[in-house]
Amino acid sequence: MPDSDEQPPGRLSRVLTVARWAAVGVLLAIVTVRYVVPLFAPGQDMVVLRPEDAAIADDIKDKLVPPAQNFANPVARQLVDVGKALVANPRDRQDAVRQLYTLSENPELLGDDITTYLAVRSAYWQLRRDPELRGSFDTALLLWDAAEHLERNSAIAAASRDAMDSLE
Repeated sequence: MPDSDEQPPGRLSRVLTVARWAAVGVLLAIVTVRYVVPLFAPGQDMVVLRPEDAAIADDIKDKLVPPAQNFANPVARQLVDVGKALVANPRDRQDAVRQLYTLSENPELLGDDITTYLAVRSAYWQLRRDPELRGSFDTALLLWDAAEHLERNSAIAAASRDAMDSLE
């Protein structure tokens, strides 16, 4: 027989136990919705078009068309092509995100240039996380600058290789 101080588990303790488990379940649901679902949501790369962006978009497109320039480096050409595709269709980011991810996962394709690598990685994350239309245009400019930097560095590397070959 239990002592007079000890009470067998009653209805209140069972209710509290159920309430604790319900609170844990609610917290898990909140964490899942906040952090896990956006990773797998099909519309995560949807661009939000605000009314003021629609009027600005056409003006920005005209300014973003880069001058005709031939790039010898194939990766620099790829970066310019990705940027041009973003300017032509700023809402369609899937292919650009995929290409930038591939480039940033293989830094040797970027000539092991940390500046170009960081620019490509920044462009990737900007496309993934910035829901506004202007983010596509800013990314296109960033990719254009990265392509020019990569082209300049590969031209310098080729010139130094030629100089070293002529000395031998």
